[in-house]
Amino acid sequence: MTSAAEHRRPMPSDGDAILNALPNPVLLVAPDGKIVDANMAAESFFEISTQFLQRQSLKELVPFGSPLLALIDQVRSSGSPVNEYKVDLGTPRIAAIARWIFTSRRLPSGPVISS
Repeated sequence: MTSAAEHRRPMPSDGDAILNALPNPVLLVAPDGKIVDANMAAESFFEISTQFLQRQSLKELVPFGSPLLALIDQVRSSGSPVNEYKVDLGTPRIAAIARWIFTSRRLPSGPVISS
């Protein structure tokens, strides 16, 4: 038997379930740089919840002058995917060098960023 609270809890969509099954961090970033959504791997990577990520812009998460921001600008201007290896995302909280794939899908919110 389930409780009333369990009936009110929203069920994740198939898309959310697939996104959260991915082992790599994925962020959906709006054209203004605000984070729209993140998968569970991104929560783990950045060590903060999706709800907190959604109150941030990407510029607030990565250091000033990060190559990540230039790569996103490149994707937005060209409209083509970009693969980049060994992107340093070192911050006071996070020290990581990752492979990132950037794609500018024509989604209402902006490009998807995935590592």
